Amino acid sequence: MGRKLDIATIVCAVCIIIFTLIGERFGYVNFEYAWAKYFFMLFSVVAAIVSWMDLKGKFKSRNLRLVTKFYNQGLVFNAKGDLDAAISNYKIALNMDPDFALAHNALGHAFFLKGELNTSIT
Repeated sequence: MGRKLDIATIVCAVCIIIFTLIGERFGYVNFEYAWAKYFFMLFSVVAAIVSWMDLKGKFKSRNLRLVTKFYNQGLVFNAKGDLDAAISNYKIALNMDPDFALAHNALGHAFFLKGELNTSIT
């Protein structure tokens, strides 16, 4: 699903749940069987959760592209010999995604090349 469609699905599902709860109390919505109301609400909650997970996944992939961009820029600075700029880019990438192993490795290598052996180990 697209990003706008995911957001619209989440908003609609929440509105449907609220309308069902409020509408039933004031007589606007009348379910003949109690299980139908709960099934309807469960369906709305599942739709909202699936859309939220899809939306969150899209944001994460966008973030991963940005992290990779900072990592690659650090590699360029490292190749040019500008270790301070490389270290800065690696740190930005790691602040955005602390589990990015390539950036950890490159950061340690840049500190090693700079001569800061204690920092490169940690």
